[in-house]
Amino acid sequence: MKRLKPVFAVALIFLCGAVFGAMSGAKWMEKQFRKKMAEGPPAVSEMITRRLARRLDLRAEQGDRVLAIATEAQREIAALRTEQEPAVREIVRDAETSIRALLDAAQAREFDALVEENPGENR
Repeated sequence: MKRLKPVFAVALIFLCGAVFGAMSGAKWMEKQFRKKMAEGPPAVSEMITRRLARRLDLRAEQGDRVLAIATEAQREIAALRTEQEPAVREIVRDAETSIRALLDAAQAREFDALVEENPGENR
């Protein structure tokens, strides 16, 4: 048993390091993704193109065409979002009103605080 304690200690330290590394890596990836999203559609199109180029080993002309396609898709998505935004906002407001009607006064105050903390795009 005395011989196993150091082995278990080393294994536990290794496991803790692996868990911490995975959590840190996931957090970093999320931060990078949010950063790219904040940069707007051109950055997202470039990110998509780079990922596909790496995974599919695209030739230069293929990469250029993929970038053009992704850029056009982003433009169309932006137009659709602009067109649909008022309807989405109304749906979100109606859902918030319906939820608020189910809550008591204390819950409603907490709900309002949550809504304020997380404004989102659809408000």
